[in-house]
Amino acid sequence: MSRVCIIVLVCLSLVLPWAAPVHAASVVRVGIFQSPPLNFVDEEGRPQGLFVDILGEIARQEGWRLRYVPGSWAECLQRLRQGSIDVLLSIAYTPRRARRYDFNRHTVISTWGQVYVRRGLDIQTVLDLAGKTVAVLKGDIYNQDLRRLVREFEVTCRFREVDRYEQVFALVQRGEADVGAAERLFGDRMQARYSLRETPIVFSNHQLRFGFPKGTRRELIAAVDRVLGRMKAQEGSPYYQALDRWLVVRPHPRLPEWLYWVLVTLVGLGLLSFLVSAVLRRQVRRKTAELAAKNQELAEGLERLARAEADLRASRERYRTLVDNLPYGLFIADCTTARLLFVNPRFCQLFGYDPQEILELTLWDLALPSEHEHLRALLRRYAAGEEASTTFRCTGRRKDGSTVRCEVNVSSVPYQGQKGLQGVTREVTAEEMLERQLVQAQKMEAVGTLASGVAHEFNNILMAIRGYAQLLATALGEDPRLRGYLDKIEHSARRAADLTSTMLSFSRLESGEKRPVDLTTVVKGVVGLLKRTLPPHIELVLEPPPKLPPVLGNPNHLEQVLLNLAVNARDAMPEGGRITVRLRWQKVDAPFRARNPWARAGSYCVIEVSDTGSGMPPEVLSRIFEPFFTTKEPGRGTGLGLAVAYRIVENHQGVILAESSPGQGSTFYMYLPAMEQAELPLAVAPGERPLPQGQGRWILVVDDEPPVREISREALESVGYLVSEAAHGQEALDLYRRALRVGRPFDLVILDLGMPVMDGRECLHRILEIDPQARVVVTTGYTQGDLELGELAQATKGILEKPFDLTTLIHRVGEVLASLPPRRGRPAS
Repeated sequence: MSRVCIIVLVCLSLVLPWAAPVHAASVVRVGIFQSPPLNFVDEEGRPQGLFVDILGEIARQEGWRLRYVPGSWAECLQRLRQGSIDVLLSIAYTPRRARRYDFNRHTVISTWGQVYVRRGLDIQTVLDLAGKTVAVLKGDIYNQDLRRLVREFEVTCRFREVDRYEQVFALVQRGEADVGAAERLFGDRMQARYSLRETPIVFSNHQLRFGFPKGTRRELIAAVDRVLGRMKAQEGSPYYQALDRWLVVRPHPRLPEWLYWVLVTLVGLGLLSFLVSAVLRRQVRRKTAELAAKNQELAEGLERLARAEADLRASRERYRTLVDNLPYGLFIADCTTARLLFVNPRFCQLFGYDPQEILELTLWDLALPSEHEHLRALLRRYAAGEEASTTFRCTGRRKDGSTVRCEVNVSSVPYQGQKGLQGVTREVTAEEMLERQLVQAQKMEAVGTLASGVAHEFNNILMAIRGYAQLLATALGEDPRLRGYLDKIEHSARRAADLTSTMLSFSRLESGEKRPVDLTTVVKGVVGLLKRTLPPHIELVLEPPPKLPPVLGNPNHLEQVLLNLAVNARDAMPEGGRITVRLRWQKVDAPFRARNPWARAGSYCVIEVSDTGSGMPPEVLSRIFEPFFTTKEPGRGTGLGLAVAYRIVENHQGVILAESSPGQGSTFYMYLPAMEQAELPLAVAPGERPLPQGQGRWILVVDDEPPVREISREALESVGYLVSEAAHGQEALDLYRRALRVGRPFDLVILDLGMPVMDGRECLHRILEIDPQARVVVTTGYTQGDLELGELAQATKGILEKPFDLTTLIHRVGEVLASLPPRRGRPAS
């Protein structure tokens, strides 16, 4: 009985594994597209590839049933977004995609993009793609990365998108595209089939993983990571078998199992039958032939292995070329000790070290102490297992002690058995300087707009004050006491006009007439004035200036800049010190322009103003040109002096820079473009000229300010003109139409621009429409630097800036009408 039980138990042990009940397995919908050898559907409709084998093993261990849903890459992405598939094979992980899809944590394989071309076409660098047609996969990450790469190199080429990598290579093969971009594993496998060759252009290393619909397949993701992580940790697992099958050529092919059984059977029959010696010799010959065949197969396998090793060496050389020629610095550091493990040449150039020197350093040596806390937190996160990449900006320290601003993108990578921190570094020093200059320009433009509007209204008021003072001076006669009062009123009005000119220096419009200026003369004049006004405990030194070419500028404004700089230097030395003024000439070369993006080709005259005062910390130095920013106590500063200086120099097509540090004083550098030769004659002060007489000509004065109309009318009538008035553009247009109808047009229209109802611009255009021969002089409280005013000047007989004195008005009207014949009759009033 015991023997029967033993036999039954043995039979059950043999049968039960085959008779185990099959549970209803979960169905997992898998998106698959044509990208051999990673994943594809073969000619018989069977899913194949590295990701197919790995997912198949995961499904076997988890008890899933896989249902593959084939389609193009774009279709698979659409299905993944819609949730009509549960998993997508071989999708590149990026932080941007991670916001749209879920990814498993373990990377299956890392790969990069490469550009392929027909044999005979020479494409070596990204620059060679200019004017070419590039075939790419629609929606592919390498499509996006290549587009970004050609934009960075400012290369213009045409992109043609298709649904499959095979179509990319087919377009290049048929000549419908010049080059094609594809994932490099696909390209290595398929380039020979399409008679293509790879180019040295490789880009964008990405980690390939499994993709899942966002937020809906957490148990599926956990299972994939659990099994995949277990397989990656076990040597010889199905994961590594799949890598060997699809990515490595095996040098030793195995014989079919049935052939071994045939050989065993033949040997057995030979031993059992005791054949004669002739049969034995025949078997020996057969064995010899088989051995020769195996030797031949072994030789062919060794040849394939040699080709695979050559391809691997070429791939490594391409990778080295890519890394060495990257325009960005690349480093890998140990996550625990922060010691540098690998750097590329650009990273060495960025920090000024030799490759041997820099590999003896750590990240702590290359970062300012103020950046160490952020760096320490970053290393802790990645040492704890974080894999997502992050981008930040920091300040680095070069070998020579200077600093450099960098933008760094870091991520976690394994390197030589260690957990490494990989960083791609881009210098942004010049970029941030341009950003600061843009912010400064925007602030100045905002304040300038406000100042320009205030100055316009103020000029109208000053126009009335100066005009009434001049009319009153004419009426009073020779009373010296009253005339002295009027002179003081006019002097105060002139000072107020100078104030509006200063306010207009804020405006985005250029103000003031420019002419060739000898900077040496300007500087000597200001230094002479300062020596008489500075306190005795401050020494003012003017170093002997060299012979400088002239600059195109406004000498009054340049004097104002020097005075502002001297006043700031004086305030920085309450206990006394020295102010040094230097002039020099500087030719702008390529290295200077690389350090100073604002500079244009040519030469500059440079004025340096240095002091031995208290200096400024970096946080103050970065804001000194901001309007209304001041460190002085209330009542001692408005914060406008350096802002005015900045705007004046900018209006002269130059730039003003500052250097300072606490306790070391400050130096301001004013760069002004030098003129090759004087382009304008020197201004000559006009002498006393007799006032022209009106001889009964009729003038229409148009201004919304009654005092301006009144003083203009009285001044013009005093020299023989007949004057009509209008308070706005519509009234002026009605008067002008009435005059034309009766055949008595005005000889001249004096037209203000800023008015209610209808402004001066609209009125001017309407008058010229009805009378192209109309003569118009425009008056305005704005500056003539406005582009629109320049266009109006071409359509008129000139522009008068407010506040103008009445003598200037009479002379300008006389100059306009002197060369023109009088028009017929007298216009209707």
